[in-house]
Amino acid sequence: MENNTETNKKIGMFIVILLVAFGVLLLFMFTKGLKEKKSLNKEMETTRVITQEKEPTPTEVDRLKNTKGQGLSSMKIDKATYTTKDIVFVTVNLDSLNKNVVGFDLIVKYDPQKLDYMRAVVLNNSFNLISRKNKGELILTGLKKLKAKDATVFSNSGLVKVSFQPKTKGETNVSVVSKMGKDISQFVTDKSVPYAIQSSSVRINIK
Repeated sequence: MENNTETNKKIGMFIVILLVAFGVLLLFMFTKGLKEKKSLNKEMETTRVITQEKEPTPTEVDRLKNTKGQGLSSMKIDKATYTTKDIVFVTVNLDSLNKNVVGFDLIVKYDPQKLDYMRAVVLNNSFNLISRKNKGELILTGLKKLKAKDATVFSNSGLVKVSFQPKTKGETNVSVVSKMGKDISQFVTDKSVPYAIQSSSVRINIK
């Protein structure tokens, strides 16, 4: 009888240990599931926020479609023909539609097989110019100086001058393009309104 009692006690303790272990396992799995669910919810929320941030505003959509106002650009060169020993100066003019300009982005496209880019200068002293070159494409960004208080309205007047060194004989174009990849030719007014800049082009004859 005593042996049976002792055996039953051992069996009972074993069952209790199994139940406790099973309970701990369930609690661990439940806690892990909650953590994974919270992590998934957080990732989904982050993705949703990022997606919302990437969605363009109506103003940006209009600007990308060039359906808002457009600034008018024109280009001119300093002479009719060039040799490979000359420097080509291309002036980009802007008509800002009677708007006060405080900044601009300009995309200038050229053929690097025909021309070597040398430098770009801004023609209005109220602006600083930042230039970036990439495979026959120039991104010119103008920022109005803080100390410049006078309005800067362009009426088909000089914005920037870009210089090139001819490499080979023949004809080639230098162009302002309205859009290239993610970059956009535009100017921004003192009211923080962006206006697209129309495309324009000039043909260069190298003899």
